[in-house]
Amino acid sequence: MTTGGKINLYIPPNPHEKVSKENALSTHSLNINRNITCIEFCCLDDEEEIEKKEKKMLLNKPKTKDKDKEKKEKEKEKEKKYEIERKSDVLFIGCEISLLCYDIMENKTLFDREITEGVLSIACGRFASFKEPLCLAGGNCNIVGIDITGEEKFWTVLGGNAICMALGFIDIDNIDALFVGTDDFTIRVYKDEEPFLEINENTKIVIIVPLQDDYFCYGLETGTVGLYKGKEKKWFKKEKGYCTTMELRDFRGEDTVEILVGMSTGKIILFDSNTGREYFNFYVDHPISKFFYGDFILSQRELDEIQLANLAQNEEDEDEDDQIICFTENGDVYGYIYGEKNFVPTEREFTSNDKKVSEEQLNEYEQLLKEKNRILDELEDLAVRDSNKNKINAPKEGNELPQGLKVDIDLESNDKDKCADLTLEATDGAVIKTVIIVSEQIYQGETFVKYPKNESNKAIVQIKNKKDLHINLHIKVLLGTNSLVDDYVVLEYNKIIPKYCFYILLREESEYKSKLKQGISINFDDRIERLILFLEEKFNIPAKEIEAFKKDDLNFKIRFRSLRTDIILEINVKKGNKLNILTDEIELCGNLLQDLAIFLNKENLDTTIDYSDYAKSFEPIFNRIEQLDNERNHLNINMSDIITNIKDLYVKAEDNRLIDNIKGFEDYFRKIDVQNAQLLDEFEKRSEKYNQLLNDLKSVNEMIQLGSNLKCGKYKKALVSECRKCIRNKDYTLLMKIISNGEIH
Repeated sequence: MTTGGKINLYIPPNPHEKVSKENALSTHSLNINRNITCIEFCCLDDEEEIEKKEKKMLLNKPKTKDKDKEKKEKEKEKEKKYEIERKSDVLFIGCEISLLCYDIMENKTLFDREITEGVLSIACGRFASFKEPLCLAGGNCNIVGIDITGEEKFWTVLGGNAICMALGFIDIDNIDALFVGTDDFTIRVYKDEEPFLEINENTKIVIIVPLQDDYFCYGLETGTVGLYKGKEKKWFKKEKGYCTTMELRDFRGEDTVEILVGMSTGKIILFDSNTGREYFNFYVDHPISKFFYGDFILSQRELDEIQLANLAQNEEDEDEDDQIICFTENGDVYGYIYGEKNFVPTEREFTSNDKKVSEEQLNEYEQLLKEKNRILDELEDLAVRDSNKNKINAPKEGNELPQGLKVDIDLESNDKDKCADLTLEATDGAVIKTVIIVSEQIYQGETFVKYPKNESNKAIVQIKNKKDLHINLHIKVLLGTNSLVDDYVVLEYNKIIPKYCFYILLREESEYKSKLKQGISINFDDRIERLILFLEEKFNIPAKEIEAFKKDDLNFKIRFRSLRTDIILEINVKKGNKLNILTDEIELCGNLLQDLAIFLNKENLDTTIDYSDYAKSFEPIFNRIEQLDNERNHLNINMSDIITNIKDLYVKAEDNRLIDNIKGFEDYFRKIDVQNAQLLDEFEKRSEKYNQLLNDLKSVNEMIQLGSNLKCGKYKKALVSECRKCIRNKDYTLLMKIISNGEIH
């Protein structure tokens, strides 16, 4: 796709017919005349349906004894099979306010559906328990699943805009899952309406690609590229720019998957998927837009000598002549080939007069690569030897560092500076020279370095975070002495920062005045000790306070205050085993409930909700949505009338031109100019109203997402479904009631 609303299609020839130089590279273009945001190509017929069509075709096969006729019939069968597969090929085109489905083979539009929230990303294929393949369109804080007929089959809400999506297989339940990256810095994996895996990052997720089992690759806006296994981050690399495209293949022919990454800086990198090792990198002149993989140069043979049978290769050699095609943002196209053993970044011109890289060049490249790796290994060995030599020859004086050094690490709340203080204290008279903290969740450059001004055995690092995140800090502390002797030691530690560490414990009733009204209530059939363990894990509560809470099981009540917003949070257990979570911040309440359900291993959890004040705050937004919707319809009618007038004026102007009435011709075109100016004015008004409507719809979707987090499992799914019905019917009064009390009517 191009920025001008145009899509260029390359359709390969039928592999069961002859091709020539003229028709082998057949292309045609689609003029959408809209602002295209994303495209996705897929086969909407699943494999079972294709097999049924093939079996039906074989049953209708005429019987013959003639060998020549049998041969001809087999060729016809192959051609019919090819046609069956190609008839299922469709192209989904996402635009700012619509989703277009286009049949490539029939050259017709299957449906053009308006999607008010917009389409930012698309993923196509089988998903969860749905029998038919779906087109999943991610937009403004929501995801819509649409079948081939244009009918909505799936809908759910997100915490942010769906920047990137991909379908992949998850080995946990042997399901097809949906991977979503959003602009609220979160990676979500869906196996239904409800995500079963959420991972928080420190910036936008721009690309996500499933690998195998529960492995998946990701790219961030800051240039970070890495690999996850479930929630565990296996490795990550930091690059300049940001990742624009990924291709996962066994490029080097060693039965391992490599990750080919294209960056916005024009850099192309090949990583090992297991370790993150970089095999090579090189640059092109412009930012990378997209990678494609396949036999685009038709098996590297001259086109005038090609028979279509040459394209139907066996499984053994089907990948031997495949290429990586690289598109850049300025419109350049590069082709790259690779050998059997090693990927060779050899640029090829995308023409029919291409010459194959010689075997000598490939062997030479491989030898140079081996020599480079050998030299790097030798340099690493020399560095280790020099380090050991310095340790042996180090001066043995009385002021050398003692054995058994350690650093005590503590986390304390800092109410004055509205942050958490990480205190590091060295033992045995050692001095902290440098503190290095690695965490991409809270630091923009993934790393924080502190050099204490005054030499001391104590250092304090302030931790500030805008969101509640479970953080793992990797800490390196450089210790030395007060002397001039260059004798140092580096100690490494891992420190877990609780998710709700920015909430301080309120010890006395006098510390809070207001009475909390909004919150949720659930049936709590577990022991109080389990709840205390949960609080101990998620909050930064001193050990003395924890012991005090353990003594009183019958009247349990605990209150916190947010360092960021001063919001009060209360958790109490009343008689009848009723657990109450009270706070005016609905997002905090929902997050606590979801974390508690995971901790207690509760898949389905129903709650009693009271957030009437929060729901009432959306009443002006709902009124504005109805008003904006009516105004948009009125503007559309006005624009339609103006377009009709312009068409009539143009016909009259053409009539005057044919009879040589130049004065009348000019008068009509002056009227067309006036109408055109009015049309542009109406369009600007319509665009302004649409942007306002989009912001309001985003707020509504966020409200549904936060409200649905107040329930778990099937109860959450049912609430989202009822909210969707209310939006379809434009029954905003009922929607507010559902969010207020959680009751489904």
